[in-house]
Amino acid sequence: MVETFNFESKEVYTVSIEFRTSILTSHNGKEQRNSLAQYPTKVFALKFAKNKANVEAIEAFIKTIGGRHQQFNWSPKIKHSSQTPRTYLCRLADDSIQQKINHTGYNTFSLAFETIDTNPYTGSSQLVWGQTNYSEGTWAGGDLSVFNQAYSFAYETSLKHNTIIDNLITANRAVNKAWANPKRTWNLEFKKNPDSKRILEEFFLDKKGKWRAFEFEWAANKGGDGNIYNVRFDTDKLDFIDNYLGYSSTTLPIIEVF
Repeated sequence: MVETFNFESKEVYTVSIEFRTSILTSHNGKEQRNSLAQYPTKVFALKFAKNKANVEAIEAFIKTIGGRHQQFNWSPKIKHSSQTPRTYLCRLADDSIQQKINHTGYNTFSLAFETIDTNPYTGSSQLVWGQTNYSEGTWAGGDLSVFNQAYSFAYETSLKHNTIIDNLITANRAVNKAWANPKRTWNLEFKKNPDSKRILEEFFLDKKGKWRAFEFEWAANKGGDGNIYNVRFDTDKLDFIDNYLGYSSTTLPIIEVF
């Protein structure tokens, strides 16, 4: 029998989704990318503030599952949304619990739950793991080949060239322009409600982190040039900070690819 973790955590916690991608970049800047993970790893970092009785109950639960030895079921609560919470088969990320006891007698501590997320994404997006033409599925956000998620006006961008210069300083020092064109990068910030968070999350899942490229329009009304770029995520990990109102915030770097 699989135990179920039913203890309430604080209402602000962190969720991360992570893939693994190997990237081989050629001299001219073109990439060969390989996804090393069929399913993403999800980590929930939860914070607790409990009295002595509740701490003892949680410790008893952890003793029952033997720390990291046994898996258990857990369902995150989603506020202000009609979504049905998914149930995850989790394992503790650490065998130990470090607690701080304050002057009121309450204990504060953190627990991290790890899971391999094999849940099929068949809700509004109708995306299914293992589907042959995964990017051709329908998606609540529209065309899966185009990134059309609203990002904050405040963000960062950069332009990168790649010049190879001979380390030996001589009169005939060799200088080579490796890339025909520079690569542009963006570091975008997002603030999402539960439903729009799910749409952004499923776009990231479809791309498997760094692996699959997509189109991005650098919006002219947000300081951009209005052009469409071929890009990929420059991270295999998507982190969300969820607050007590059900809203989430995250930052995602993307990079132009040739």
